[in-house]
Amino acid sequence: MNEKDKACKLYEGFHGITPRARQIRYDAPVEPLVAIGELVNLEYVPYRGARKGIRFTHESGDIGTKVLKTNLILAVDATGRNFFLLRKNGSKYPLFSERGILG
Repeated sequence: MNEKDKACKLYEGFHGITPRARQIRYDAPVEPLVAIGELVNLEYVPYRGARKGIRFTHESGDIGTKVLKTNLILAVDATGRNFFLLRKNGSKYPLFSERGILG
């Protein structure tokens, strides 16, 4: 399975619908990055599918059965305009699945 197929399957698993083609501008991180601090929680609202309009709040480290110590660093590039979430210590979390954000 190629990366595009994996991305479509992941999208469908969470949203319950087939993704539409959409172009997103992405600025890859350019070093140096500035660490702002550890991410405590994350809140978002899906804009399509079965979960459209529902506000989700995730505590960093929450895997559903327990809450691990936060492992995300919030960082910004030197311009101060692009934000990044970076995993600490090679952790496998967070990850995104049909259940949403885990960890």
